[in-house]
Amino acid sequence: MRLFKALLPALGLIVCSGSIEAQQDLVMYNMSIVPQHHYVNPARAPYSRLNIGLPVISSIYLKHENTVFNPGHLLQETVEGMEFRTDHFMTHVKDENFIGAEGAIDLLSLGIAIGEQHYFSFAIRERMQGRLVLPGDMIRFPFTGNASFDELKDNTVDFSGFRIQLNHFREYGVGWQYDFSEKWNFGARLKLLYGMENIDTKESSLKWETDPTTWDWNFTGEMDVYSSGIWELTDSLDDNTDIENGEIAQYLLKRKNKGLGIDLGAEYQVNDKLSVSASLTDLGFISWKTYNRHATTSEGAFAFTGLELTEQVLNADSTYSDTLDVIIEDLLDELEQNFAFKEEAQAYRTALFARLHLGANYKLYENDKTSGTAGLLLQSEFFKGSMRPTA
Repeated sequence: MRLFKALLPALGLIVCSGSIEAQQDLVMYNMSIVPQHHYVNPARAPYSRLNIGLPVISSIYLKHENTVFNPGHLLQETVEGMEFRTDHFMTHVKDENFIGAEGAIDLLSLGIAIGEQHYFSFAIRERMQGRLVLPGDMIRFPFTGNASFDELKDNTVDFSGFRIQLNHFREYGVGWQYDFSEKWNFGARLKLLYGMENIDTKESSLKWETDPTTWDWNFTGEMDVYSSGIWELTDSLDDNTDIENGEIAQYLLKRKNKGLGIDLGAEYQVNDKLSVSASLTDLGFISWKTYNRHATTSEGAFAFTGLELTEQVLNADSTYSDTLDVIIEDLLDELEQNFAFKEEAQAYRTALFARLHLGANYKLYENDKTSGTAGLLLQSEFFKGSMRPTA
């Protein structure tokens, strides 16, 4: 149960952020008038020669994206009010469904131009990244249950492919932008990372089969989950204890979860009207060493044939009043034994969600007062060894 207890805060942070949305990567990429644009386009310096960002008030960035939970797919307004469109919603559920959330707060930032060719910057940012991949059966299950034999393949609810990664870290970044020539601009930012919380699934292959004749349940598969700081977070919320000053300092500054990252960018002016650019951001890793937990289950199987609830068991005045608790506890023990559940403290490493941007800008017109430019920007993200287009 502790495994699922640790997953819940991460799931909540990712899924519940859907009410807030921003598109810094796409909107800010070409907005040189905003100093923070070089977080995604390191090759282009801001227009202003001096930029100072004060704690919290200078930049707050929130983003949410998903490929399945669109209210318009599930709800429809009628003359009688809102009604659920379950069948319509199901047509939009894919085998893999992606949900992402991201946030960043600039704690302090500074940028200054030196001469006509160099721009240096420094920033301290608090960042959160969350990615969640939900198998189609996991989304359908609350609507269809485990006994929709006409819809389920091999009478099985397939939870394999479930993946989650949550990173909460602080970033200390030093950047340099260089106008190499009239044609070329280059930029780079080196980042020292301080990890605070993480959860990362390495393996998930759980399946739930229901026998259409006996209605017995058979569970198979395995799970492999690493976490850092999540257990302490959930335990502190449960205990509802006061946090001492020493614990705050330990949390903010003294954990041994260190990492490195780098942003790279280049821009080329093809002619007076056309320019092309590329950037690779958040290429890096964090090594997690403090407050770690590694929870695993081996490939196993567990058959559940039901509970025999007799009148003696259910009667609160009976001498068997605690029998139901004993039965459930025995089932959980058998489940843990069959899947060889194991928990240990173990160091591990995770990658950031690196992004690749490819852009092109074409100047449509320019006069003394106004100008117009058309732009094209493609963005892809690297997550769990695969590259996917993002919005």
